[in-house]
Amino acid sequence: MPTTPSAIATVVAVIGNASVRLEDGTLRPLQPGDILLQGEVIVTGADSRVELDFGQGAFLDLPHDQSLTLTRELASSFQPEEDDGFMAADTIDRVVEALSENRDIDLALDPPAAGATGNNDGNSFVQLLRVLEVSDPTGYDFNLTGGGIFERDDGFGEVDDQPPLIGTVLLSAETSVEEGGSITYTATVNHAPQGTDLVLVLDNGAQIIIQAGATSGSVTVAAPTDDVSVDGETLTVGISEATGGGYESLAIDTAVSTDVVDTIDTTTISLSAAADAQEGGSVTFTATINNPAPEDLTITLASGEIITIPAGESSGSVTVTMPADDPYMSNGAMVSDVIVDVQGAEFENLVIDGHPAVVGVTDIVDTTGITLTAEQEVGEGGLISYTATLTNLAQTDVTVTLAGGEVITILAGDTSGQVIVPLPSDDVYASDGPVVNSIATVEGGNFEDLAIDSMPVATQVIDTIQTTTLSLAAEQTVDEGGEITYTATLSNPAGTDMTVSLASGEIITIEAGSSSGSITVAAPTGDVYIDAGPISNAIISTSGGNFENLEIDQTPFVTEVTDTIDDVTLSLSADPVVQEGGTIIYTATLSHPAGTEVTVTLVGGEEITIAAGSTTGTVSVQTVDTVYIDSHTVEGGIDTVVGGNFENLVIDDSVVVTTVTGTISQVTLSLTGPSSVDEADGMVTYTISVSSPPLSDLQVNVATGHLTTDANDLTPVNTTVTIPAGSTSVSFDIPIINDLNVEGTEQFEVGIVGATGGEYEQLVITNGSVTTSIFDNDVFVPPPPPPPPPPPPPDALPSAVDDIDAAIENALAIIGDVTSNDTMGDTPTTLTAADQGGTAITFGNPFVTAAGGSLTLNADGTYSYTPPALGSVPPGGLSEVINYTITDADGDTSSATLTINVSDSDQLPVAVVDI
Repeated sequence: MPTTPSAIATVVAVIGNASVRLEDGTLRPLQPGDILLQGEVIVTGADSRVELDFGQGAFLDLPHDQSLTLTRELASSFQPEEDDGFMAADTIDRVVEALSENRDIDLALDPPAAGATGNNDGNSFVQLLRVLEVSDPTGYDFNLTGGGIFERDDGFGEVDDQPPLIGTVLLSAETSVEEGGSITYTATVNHAPQGTDLVLVLDNGAQIIIQAGATSGSVTVAAPTDDVSVDGETLTVGISEATGGGYESLAIDTAVSTDVVDTIDTTTISLSAAADAQEGGSVTFTATINNPAPEDLTITLASGEIITIPAGESSGSVTVTMPADDPYMSNGAMVSDVIVDVQGAEFENLVIDGHPAVVGVTDIVDTTGITLTAEQEVGEGGLISYTATLTNLAQTDVTVTLAGGEVITILAGDTSGQVIVPLPSDDVYASDGPVVNSIATVEGGNFEDLAIDSMPVATQVIDTIQTTTLSLAAEQTVDEGGEITYTATLSNPAGTDMTVSLASGEIITIEAGSSSGSITVAAPTGDVYIDAGPISNAIISTSGGNFENLEIDQTPFVTEVTDTIDDVTLSLSADPVVQEGGTIIYTATLSHPAGTEVTVTLVGGEEITIAAGSTTGTVSVQTVDTVYIDSHTVEGGIDTVVGGNFENLVIDDSVVVTTVTGTISQVTLSLTGPSSVDEADGMVTYTISVSSPPLSDLQVNVATGHLTTDANDLTPVNTTVTIPAGSTSVSFDIPIINDLNVEGTEQFEVGIVGATGGEYEQLVITNGSVTTSIFDNDVFVPPPPPPPPPPPPPDALPSAVDDIDAAIENALAIIGDVTSNDTMGDTPTTLTAADQGGTAITFGNPFVTAAGGSLTLNADGTYSYTPPALGSVPPGGLSEVINYTITDADGDTSSATLTINVSDSDQLPVAVVDI
């Protein structure tokens, strides 16, 4: 009777992947708490280990890449002996003292190499593994982390036991650091890492490595950079990840904080401008900062001007207009401005340069003119008013002394002053000469530059005033293209030659001693537009004549221009020939450009627009593309005309003719019908449809033929079906025979083989045939089953039998199986070769036959055949002959032919031979 294996050990801890190999060789993953039985084999992988409890204080730490078989002898070898629990009193005292003072008890123990004293004083803590059961109160857990190494030379294993490695890591750093400095983070562990380095990853991504055997490591990182903004902050960093070091457990202390102390950086801002600027010009004041601001700065100047320095820039500016240019002496004026306020980014220390930016205003020398005027004529005994006029206001009083000794004063703020000079007494003569005066000197006014017009002014002294009138006259009416004579008439003869200027630009001369003068001008020329209307002219000025007083009658004289009638012709033209569905372009043409926009409406309602100033306009008319043979003509003509502003528009009402030639458009002819009928129906209805109705009766030739049916099912016929003119479809019936024979489902085909009439440009047959299945309604009485065939001889030979099938050109595909009537040899038997006329056929791929059909022959003998296109088969039909070979399992072969008789669509289909 088999015995149940006894428990050997309990799994205390598993690190990595460790398993138990079962008797069948499979591996079972280990979990803490698993009970291990005698005979089980523990397997540890890379980077893994297992801690086992054998009971009574016996523990075993199995490292990576080991294989250990659990036996009773192995378990008993770890049981402590009686003396193993004995400990020297002084050792206990040292351990208790170390624990009470929270010191590392490792420092209180004997070195691992120390041996017993030989006087039975007991073991020291070097033997703690053997006395673990009595040392639990110390809280010192010996799990042999990274410990025992097994050497499999005695079957039991030998353990080099070490205490577990438990540590606490503390992170420290500077409590404060200045901007732009650096921070050193130091990690300190109370127990040095063993075997591998301890790698610590900080929150900020930095990494500290404490090398194996060391207790601390550091890393230095840069503090936030120094800048000019107020931005002190506190950085808190902790340990986010710890790997390596061989620790059973590692406690991580809290994060550390470092204050980043803001260093005070001084930022200065100043204002500058050009040293000088001209009067009336502009100057740019620029504010410059030595440290670009993180935000936009707004600088307010004492003048109220605002300068903006964009974030990241070191300067901004504003343009200010200088005092306006004037004609006065400014004696070195100055313009200054200064910064009074800065708003925007918060700087640690912002120093505003309070020095003003000073701009000297350069005086532009402006010239002021002064002229003297007086009456041109004054009667004898009258007064002459001399007026001195400045082009700019006087800034101080101006004293103008004339050549005659007279003084004119122009007050400050004025531009002119006068002095009155009396003339000698009146006399009866007209021979008094002119009185001449001029400016001699000028003082005052504070002008930068004064230009004195020293030209003398003359005043004619005349006798008594006699008035002479001047008037203008011309024809009351004149025809378009005629002439207008303008006559200027004086009430007194001219004393000297006199010129009279008219508003139209013409000049009339009246000779001295004459009282009139004339000039002839052309009236507006004749044109085709409605533009009759008045033409006015008037006297605008005169010179000469030596009159004391000339009164000019400036009333405009109006001459009516009579419009003459001129003809304008309008004609229509068009493309002489266009294709059906194309565009006819109609062009309306004027003999003269249109005065205003012209709208020409054609008899068909189309409109042509001739823009003002143009002589032609066009419109495009789309012709209709039909499916019928229909070359024809299209006529066009002008119906109405509006606009143009013509005096007389003569419309050419001739008809323009365009020949529309036909284009070839397809009309489709198709056949539809049921895919299956019951034999008892007696009649099958089919429908022929055309995509556009015919203009005349459409005669459609339809053929009915067998596929798998025979004469007992229906009689193949050729018939003509008529689609009446204007209709798009017609239905017709094909009779079928309801016999008493019990048959399977059989098929026949109805197809379109030709059509005449309809007057189409092109008629195309699509879906030209329908295959209909006849379902037999007779009850089948099965015959008695035949006797089972005799078993084949030991080597059955295949026998291929010739096959015959039939198809109609341009009809639907037919299907069949060449092996259905063949005798199979040793199974399996398949087709191994096929050809037509020596051209090999690849099984499963379409093969273009000699007649233009498409044959797909498969290795299992099935095939499909699509007949050639319409017109490919000669009258009387043709035969497609396919050679094929079958081969059985042991290599015996047999060959035969498949003959497909293809009928011309004009002849009846050939019935399929029932095999």
